[in-house]
Amino acid sequence: MKKILFIVLAFVCVHSVTGQEMITTNDHLVDFTGFTGMGFTPIPGPGQLDSDTWQISGLSDGDLNFGGTITTGDYARGIYAPPESTGGIYGDDALWIQPGGSDLTPGQLTLKFQNNTGMEMANLMFSYEILSYNDKDRSQSINVKFNEILMPLSPSVDIGGTSTPGIASAMPIIQSLYNPTIDLNTAIGTALTIPPDGMFFITFETDDATGSGFRDEIGFDNIRVQSTLVALPPPVALIPTMGQWALMIMGLLMTNLSLVFMYNHKKQFA
Repeated sequence: MKKILFIVLAFVCVHSVTGQEMITTNDHLVDFTGFTGMGFTPIPGPGQLDSDTWQISGLSDGDLNFGGTITTGDYARGIYAPPESTGGIYGDDALWIQPGGSDLTPGQLTLKFQNNTGMEMANLMFSYEILSYNDKDRSQSINVKFNEILMPLSPSVDIGGTSTPGIASAMPIIQSLYNPTIDLNTAIGTALTIPPDGMFFITFETDDATGSGFRDEIGFDNIRVQSTLVALPPPVALIPTMGQWALMIMGLLMTNLSLVFMYNHKKQFA
C-alpha cells in the first residue's frame, strides 16, 4: 500500500478539446469529446488537450507545466483500447490513465478553470465521473480536494472520494465507478463565491491503495460545475448632499474673497 489517487478541485456549456477552459455559463461541462490521447499543447490539434489548462507530474517522461508541449511517450499513448499495460495517458472521449511503477504512483493531473461569465459564481455544485476497467487485483483510491490558489503551501479541502475494487473482475468491462454531485458550500463549510476572472483548479493525485502487482485503468469524464450567476451591482454615483453642496459653495466664496483681498491689498501698496 504505497499510493493513492486524489482529485483536487479548485475550479469548472460543453467543453471542446481546443481552447482554454473558460466558464461562460452557469452549467459548464468538460466531457473530453474528441480526445484520443495524442498529447498536450497550447494550440491543440485533433485528439489533443490544451496544455494551458493542464499541468501534470509523476510520469517517467517528466512534468508538463501549464502552456507546455508534450505529444509523445507517456503523455500520448493514443486511443484507449483495454486492456492496456504501458503506463501513461490515453484517450477515448474520456481521459484515461494506466498507472505503473514509475507512472502516476504518485502523480498529479491539475485542471485549471477561469470564471469568464462577467458575473460572480455562487452556490457551486461540482460533479464528475470516474470510469474503471477492473482487470487487476490492485485498488486505487480516489479522493477529491478543493483549493482556490495553486501554490505548494496553499490550503486544500478534502470533499470526498472512492476507490477501485481490489479484486479483478472475471469478465472486466469499462464501467462507471463513481458519479457524485457535491455541494461545495456544504463540503467546504463556507459560502464559496468565485469573482469574475477568478481562477480555480481540480487536481487528480494518483497513488496505489491496496494490493500488489499490476493496476487497473482509470478514466475521468463529465467534469461539471454548476452555479448561480450573480450580477455585480453597478458603481454607485456619489451625489453630494445639500450640506456638502453648501460647504463647497462656502469654500469657493471664501477662496474668491481671499483672492480679491490679496489683489486689493497688493494694489494699494503698489
